[in-house]
Amino acid sequence: MTKNWNISETHFLSCDWGTTSFRLKLAHRSTGRIETALEDGPGIQDTGHRLKELAKAQDREAWFLQQLQKQIQQLETMTGTKLGDLPLVLSGMASSSIGLRELPYGTLPMDLSAPKLPVEPIVWPDILPNPILLVSGLQSAGNDVMRGEETALIGIDSLYPGNSLCILPGTHSKHAVIENGKLIQFRTFMTGEIFDLLGKHSILRNSISRASGSHDPEVFRKGVSTSLDKPLLHSLFTIRAENLLKGRSGSDGYSFLSGLLIGSELQELYKSPPDRVFVSGNGSLQALYSTALKELSVKHTVLQPDKDLVAEGQTVLLNRFLERLE
Repeated sequence: MTKNWNISETHFLSCDWGTTSFRLKLAHRSTGRIETALEDGPGIQDTGHRLKELAKAQDREAWFLQQLQKQIQQLETMTGTKLGDLPLVLSGMASSSIGLRELPYGTLPMDLSAPKLPVEPIVWPDILPNPILLVSGLQSAGNDVMRGEETALIGIDSLYPGNSLCILPGTHSKHAVIENGKLIQFRTFMTGEIFDLLGKHSILRNSISRASGSHDPEVFRKGVSTSLDKPLLHSLFTIRAENLLKGRSGSDGYSFLSGLLIGSELQELYKSPPDRVFVSGNGSLQALYSTALKELSVKHTVLQPDKDLVAEGQTVLLNRFLERLE
């Protein structure tokens, strides 16, 4: 097994394979710095569906490794360099029941500087020359789970050590508590998924327009403030009622719904703000959460998107694994 891992390599391949997303990056092993990125591949869910659609039976692991190999070949074309000797660290849903190989969840608390996170080396050179370090996820005390975010949290602690509440916005947003260098608690909020379901499959779909692709800041902030003192289920219906009775535009409905749901997610922080709050992510979603926290008067720090937190966390995991091989 050890002969397949080139410990002297200065770079590695960072792969974050989510349910609906795929990110493959060439990263520096000592710094986590990203040199080239490929971010438009199919997610785990679609990759698994394509396997089921095949007429002939095929080994599940072999299928996922073949898809990884295709993406690595694209990255080789982008870099003009052969990448077959580099280790590949694979986080996210690849270690789930719908992924390449299911691994058990790790448990809390977890020391983020020396994480005892379940990982499994995979070497299958007939299909993929790159040795893989498959990273599992975490579970809380029986009622919450994450796969992928734990690696970003290792990266956050590496770059910004100290006690904090870390907010990782997304389809299933995570709020993670770090104390004394340990991840001690996290909770998941289905904010993004509920927004998508309501906007596409509820009566509100007729009162919401996504055409603009942007939010009206004033209407968004009104949605956030409404979440503090009005019942959520009634406030949702007012979007439809005001569209019918007052002519509220679909773009305003879109912004108000977003503010209402994100405000509902964050309202506990308004009641009892932590001493230090980090907002991760990038782009417009990170900005929306920052706007909502400002509306709620919660002091926070927006983590700059020039730092790839997953790659930073994967650097810690890879180096710990390779140290054990030496």
